[in-house]
Amino acid sequence: MLRYFKRTGEVILLFLFICSISISTITVKAESNKGTIVEKKVIFRIKAANVTTQVFVPPVTIPPTIPQLKYGWNLIRGKWYYGNVDGDRKFGWVSSNDKWYYLGNDGIMETGWVSVENKWYFLNNDGAMQTGWVIDSDKWYYLYDNGSMAANTTINGYKLGASGAWIN
Repeated sequence: MLRYFKRTGEVILLFLFICSISISTITVKAESNKGTIVEKKVIFRIKAANVTTQVFVPPVTIPPTIPQLKYGWNLIRGKWYYGNVDGDRKFGWVSSNDKWYYLGNDGIMETGWVSVENKWYFLNNDGAMQTGWVIDSDKWYYLYDNGSMAANTTINGYKLGASGAWIN
């Protein structure tokens, strides 16, 4: 019988019978804009009573490190971040040059449709929040002055459905 416990990153194996164990480690490292993927396969081969079992440790993704930011907009590895006066990443809504932008949980500027607190907003290709009538994928939508999308209502005689799209 084999039991294991995990404490602060350590795996402790308890054997209740005599067996043999061999450990192999294979490490593969890959870089991407989503972070460094470290695939460290630790293979435990356990042999007892002529039965061999292998246990694998799954891959781990390490988020990319972001250098200290300067105040304002920072382009890093093709992604836009906004630094506060202390050089820390900002998250959520940011006002810059009389426009509003949304930075996701990773601090990266969003574009396209984003849902924030159960409301939908449309950010153009430059990341700026849109208001008024916008067209996306050949459909018209209306965004209030605060940027949130109108749905299930009529704006200036145009009926909008549950998806927010104008119903012709």
